[in-house]
Amino acid sequence: MVGRILLLVAATFVVSTGMAPPVSAMQASCTATEFNIGLCVTPSVGDSDVTLGIDVKQPGTPQHPWVGGTDDTDTGTGPAPDVCATPASNNSCPGAGVFRDPFTITMVPPATQPITLADIASFRPTTGISGMEPNGWMIVGLDTNFYSTATTQVVDGALLGQPASVRFTPVGWRWSYGDGAAATLRTPGAPWAALGVAEFSATSGSHVYRAPGTYVIDLTVIYEAEYRFGAGGWTQISGTLGLPSNRLTATAGSASTVLVERECTVNPHGPGC
Repeated sequence: MVGRILLLVAATFVVSTGMAPPVSAMQASCTATEFNIGLCVTPSVGDSDVTLGIDVKQPGTPQHPWVGGTDDTDTGTGPAPDVCATPASNNSCPGAGVFRDPFTITMVPPATQPITLADIASFRPTTGISGMEPNGWMIVGLDTNFYSTATTQVVDGALLGQPASVRFTPVGWRWSYGDGAAATLRTPGAPWAALGVAEFSATSGSHVYRAPGTYVIDLTVIYEAEYRFGAGGWTQISGTLGLPSNRLTATAGSASTVLVERECTVNPHGPGC
């Protein structure tokens, strides 16, 4: 209070006289301008000492970089929350030391390597059945019709320890006819009746045997695979997967040896009926 009175008296003296009040020995280092605007303050007035407390806030003074202020200056409103106002790095805020209070930083799991066919070995689709017409026998020189019932399937299970689904889509049918011939087809084929054609007609899946004998026919169904976690989108897996279907064994002969002499009206279960 005394300091403020002194400043008021100094200002009054200048206004009324146009002159600065007498300068004491303690004020000898002050200029007249500093004295007139109140920056030259004597530490003692009369017989008692007076301490003038001046709190100067300088813009840009660093504070703890915690959320709580609108900028990086101390607002003087009390301690700020222990939350970094800017992205943290190495358990510290930019421009400051280590956090005052320990806390847990949640790390984003590193990206996993691409899923491969080896990763989905525990997911196994059923390959359906492979069939042929006539069933179990064929006539040398005539078309024998082969087909497969393999279709797209979704198999559920655990992948990398997480619930997942794998979708298998057949894209190829690799036939080994047992006579040294083989073919990879893009369609599964179908029975003659489903195709609407007569028996022994040539089809996309038919094969002609040229010599009598017993033959073992194998089919490998080729699949493309996709996976997804939960209800997420499907992701393609590189490569294809070949799975064996059931094996067929059949005997080829001439028409005179495999066809019965009686008509189908008499023996409806005979070959060709």
